[in-house]
Amino acid sequence: MTTGVIFIVAAFLELIIAYLQKRFGLRSLFLLLSSVIGFAAMIVMFYNPSIYGLICLGFSYSIFTPVIWSTIGIIVDKKHLVKTFSNINFKCLFFILFYF
Repeated sequence: MTTGVIFIVAAFLELIIAYLQKRFGLRSLFLLLSSVIGFAAMIVMFYNPSIYGLICLGFSYSIFTPVIWSTIGIIVDKKHLVKTFSNINFKCLFFILFYF
């Protein structure tokens, strides 16, 4: 079983979810929906390890990612926004380079 299915599903659905989130708002509803779908995916993968659990987890990831990244811009002050995003990207780069 391949875990790449999660990111393939997320790649196709993230743009649609980001558009819906920008158009209608409802960040808290999308975050709640993402958590419920992610929990259901974990239950499905625990009892029946199949591709359906990975697709469900990819759907949850595609909802969570655009909503949480747009929320950072609301929470952080404008004068600290560039520093915050660069700090997050530096930590991701550090993790990628030195984790393996």
